[in-house]
Order: sequence, then structure tokens, then C-alpha cells
Amino acid sequence: MGDDSRRRGSDSGTLGTTRPGHLRWIATAAAATIAVCAAAVSVDAAASKSHSTTAAGTAFSITVAANGGPSGPQASTTGASPSASSSLGTATPSTAPTVKATSPAKGAVPPQQGGGGAPAAPPAAPPAAPPKKTTPPSTTVDIGGTISCSSGKSMEGIWISALKGSGYAPWQGIGDGATSKYWYTLPVSEDYSVHVGCGGTTANWGVADYSSVVTGTQNSFECFDVSGQSGYGTCDKD
Repeated sequence: MGDDSRRRGSDSGTLGTTRPGHLRWIATAAAATIAVCAAAVSVDAAASKSHSTTAAGTAFSITVAANGGPSGPQASTTGASPSASSSLGTATPSTAPTVKATSPAKGAVPPQQGGGGAPAAPPAAPPAAPPKKTTPPSTTVDIGGTISCSSGKSMEGIWISALKGSGYAPWQGIGDGATSKYWYTLPVSEDYSVHVGCGGTTANWGVADYSSVVTGTQNSFECFDVSGQSGYGTCDKD
């Protein structure tokens, strides 16, 4: 009996010292396994580009009381998995910048090699000089001659009658005034006739005499201003 009691006591002592060691080893192995699983879940979440997933560390505390009482030696094992949020816990999906291809504006000129932009426009040509005005050749014709009144009275006026250039002609008395010279410019070369005032005043002729149509540029006339005289009121070409 004494030997059996000592053997059971010896077995009890051996079991009492060996069981806590086995429990600590089991607790440590369990904590390591759970931490590895948590880290694997965090890595898988980051690889699938899901939203932020933080694998919280899991702390395990296992307290084993020896000999079934709180006063006995205790084995406490705390295992914490590293924080996955620091390196693998938060998976932020990468957003690639959006590149929009733009086509050049219609009519745009591509830049030239060497850094230059569009080629400079050539200078505008100077305005053409206006054509020189040319003076048409003159078509005027100068006419003239002398006029005398048969009465000896001075000539008081002369009117040139022409198709395109009728008008009063300048005149000037010669000698005693019974004969006068006249001159006039016709716009074109054309035939004409004269109306002559003998006596009276420039505003009120004494006798009005008329010639027939003549040609040429120099023509002189004798006008008959005496009443009853042959050819009274007419002028004959000298």
C-alpha cells in the first residue's frame, strides 16, 4: 500500500508539472494559426481590389490554473497578429487617369519641325496704282474774222449760231469803229452763222442782221443796216 501511494503521488506530481507545459504549447500553436489565417484573408482582399478591409488582430489569452486553484502557478499566453491595416489591411483600388484623345481643329495647320508654329502669311501685295488719267485730244475749233455795217455804225454785238456751240462771241472795234473783229471757240468743227447788231446799244440793237451758214474757221461779213437798201437785214460773206 505504501508503495502504491508513493507511485500515485509520484504520478500526480509528474502530471501536475507536465500538463501546464502542454497547454502552453497548444495555446501558442492556436494563436499562430489564427494570425496566419487573418493575414491570408487580408492579402486576398487586397488582391481582389475590394473595398477597404481591415483584418483586426486577434488576441488570445489563455490562462491555465495549476492544481485547479487560483493560487497555483498560471500560464498566460497572448498572441496578436500584426496589424494588417498598416500594410495589407486597406486595399485602395488604383484609379488610372482618364486620357481623352482630341482631334485637331478643322483647318488647323500642324506645327512645323523645329518648334515653329504655322508659317507666317506672305505680306499682302501693295494695291495697284490707279490708272493715269488721259486727256482726250481736244476737238475744239477756234473761229474768227471781221464784221462791218454798211451804215458805218459800230457793231454792238454778235451771236454765233451753231448746232452744238451757240453763244455770244467777244469782239473789238477797229479804227473808227465801223469795222470790228470777233473770235469764238466751237466745241467741235461745225458750220455756223452770225447774228449781228448794227447801231443802238449792246442791250438794244438798232438793226439785227443775219448771215447764211458758212464753213471754215475764218469768215468776214458785210451787214446791210440801211433801210430800203438791197439786202437789208442780211450779212454777206466777204
